[in-house]
Amino acid sequence: MILYKYLHPDRIDVLKNRAIRFSPPIAFNDPFEFKPVISSIASDEYVNAYVAENLESLVESELSKVPEDVLNLIPRSKVQEFAVSYFKNNPLLFSFLMNKAKEQLSTILSEKSNELIGVLSLTEKPDNLLMWSHYAESHRGYCIGFNSNHSFFNRKRSEKDEFYHLRKVKYLAHRPSKSLVDMNGTDIFC
Repeated sequence: MILYKYLHPDRIDVLKNRAIRFSPPIAFNDPFEFKPVISSIASDEYVNAYVAENLESLVESELSKVPEDVLNLIPRSKVQEFAVSYFKNNPLLFSFLMNKAKEQLSTILSEKSNELIGVLSLTEKPDNLLMWSHYAESHRGYCIGFNSNHSFFNRKRSEKDEFYHLRKVKYLAHRPSKSLVDMNGTDIFC
């Protein structure tokens, strides 16, 4: 299958240099692309299960950073009891911290996407009037075709690789909203 790229007439360098730009998400027309709605870090159930399973080792990890003479003042079992009690008795504080973390992660995700990801947007139609108008300076530019079967378009590093291969864009009526632990690499495109 041939896939097409509409280009401005000033971008003749693409043909001359045989090189094309992969655009960072910040250059996209849609301000919501690459800005998924992160509803939470994780569900309350997930967090509670994680804490129940890992709190002891998390506390131990933090205690290993405390000087030995300070550790000798309070038994480790009392510190563990306090940590469990504090977590269970302060759900609003924990919820507040999780919301702050979610906000920071959304910002970091957006910044890192613009730093590390480039996208080559192609279309299946060489005769789309809107594309000619918008991307090829009102029909003064040009459109080039790419063979989608070329090995360049399938460079997955593993079967689970979310990048380095072609994928069809799926437009949704509403922006999806997921918890961070439920997201995969594809979800950041939404």
